[in-house]
Amino acid sequence: MRKLLVWLICFVPLPLYGSLRLEVMREGIEDYDLLMESARHAPERADALARMAMPAFTDYIRDVTQFRKLERELLVLATEAQKK
Repeated sequence: MRKLLVWLICFVPLPLYGSLRLEVMREGIEDYDLLMESARHAPERADALARMAMPAFTDYIRDVTQFRKLERELLVLATEAQKK
């Protein structure tokens, strides 16, 4: 997934300035990496977290507090996976 970020950045006309959009895109890619790493060690728990964050293809959590709670759970799950 990091290759995607590099591709997106490399094909943007220079100079590249930091922006909220770029930061959110980077966070999304990091969340995806954490989810994939967690899914390798605990696929059921990772799937459950993903379904809580995005119950349907066009439906997702819009409450920031609730999203950050799920993100913390994902970090705990990924940390547990790294310890194994």
